[in-house]
Amino acid sequence: MKYEIKNLDKSKRLITLTCKGDAWVKAIKDSYNKTKGEYKVQGFRAGHVPQAVIEKNYGKIVFWDEAINMLINACYREILESDKTFDPISQPVVEVTEMDEGGVTVTIEVVCMPEFKLGNYKGITVKRVKANVSEKEIDDEIERGRNHNATSKEVKRESKMGDIVTIDFEGYINNVKFDGGTASDHKLELGSGNFVPGFEEQLVGKKAGADVTVNVTFPKDYGAEALAGKDAMFKCKVKLVSEKVLPAKDAEYAKKMGEFKSFDEYREDVRAQLVKVSGDDAKAKTDNALIDSIVKATEIELPEALISDQQDAIMKDLEYKLQYQGLDLEGYAKYMNTTVEDMRAGKKEEAKAIAKTKLVLEAIVKAEALRVSEEDMNAKLSDYAKMSNKTLEEYKKIIKPRQLDYLANDILMNKLINKLYELNKVVD
Repeated sequence: MKYEIKNLDKSKRLITLTCKGDAWVKAIKDSYNKTKGEYKVQGFRAGHVPQAVIEKNYGKIVFWDEAINMLINACYREILESDKTFDPISQPVVEVTEMDEGGVTVTIEVVCMPEFKLGNYKGITVKRVKANVSEKEIDDEIERGRNHNATSKEVKRESKMGDIVTIDFEGYINNVKFDGGTASDHKLELGSGNFVPGFEEQLVGKKAGADVTVNVTFPKDYGAEALAGKDAMFKCKVKLVSEKVLPAKDAEYAKKMGEFKSFDEYREDVRAQLVKVSGDDAKAKTDNALIDSIVKATEIELPEALISDQQDAIMKDLEYKLQYQGLDLEGYAKYMNTTVEDMRAGKKEEAKAIAKTKLVLEAIVKAEALRVSEEDMNAKLSDYAKMSNKTLEEYKKIIKPRQLDYLANDILMNKLINKLYELNKVVD
């Protein structure tokens, strides 16, 4: 078996595999030995039919396809093991160009990792993003908690923004009821923005018992295609007007929110949590600014196959996230007034940026000889084992290989970020 590799361009390789004479006879024999149990011929036990008999009954070429597959697999493995510059990033495209009793010639086209020169990744200066939490942000977070824990009480006055009205309603388009437009005893907070724009405002100034006709226009990008952009009329019955009652900002409320001794202590805890979130966010933004500066210093001609694979990965990630919300890609695309294909096409620039960043970071990892040691993994696993009330050995038995890969990547990324901070300058 012989092969040669030809460079089609910077990232494409063409492998020409040739197998003739005795090597081709042996390949067919190997194919026969692998698949002979699949053929039945009267008078012979399964798996014991001679090769010549099978070829006579099923045709001379009966073993050729499997022989070719075996040759391709063996050749491809040999190339990957022996030629370390050969780094495929796509599924090979195989074509049989010649095939007869004397032998076979096959071409294998594959897209490889692009060759590039790593740009400067040392001595770069970037500005540190500062963490910042204002008193207003603390107040807003506390108010969100109070609203979440609010109660309500019935009032006899006219409704106003912030009140909760209990309503029955029926929706009509062109005087015909539409699906999903009818409900009873629905509680709606006026000003929440949960209904179609303009709906809630028309229920302000109404008392319990009032009949109200609400006229609205559904947005053009509304999720339900049958309603998008349509004028609608809702017949509403106000059954109850309730006033939202927020809990007092006192020690009793603070205790309910986490066993705090006073409201001031609770407020300081809210501040600490927001500072941590803001700090983590600022650190991530600084990391990204440093990485972006380094990536810009390297020029890479990205193969379309690499970009396409990254687009697929982005769409798959989106699909997973939507599944957690009970949605699917098709439904989400329809809601966004687009198609899955157009959404994927719109991710091309993002895919390019991600693919380039990955290549540059992998090159730096290699250049700096960064690796994840067994001690690194054990330290990380020990932390998780403690949280699970298990020993390290017990935890190792239950963790899945995919989780181990994730942890290893996480450790390596942290090492890389720390190294980049060492090699570059971050200023306030």
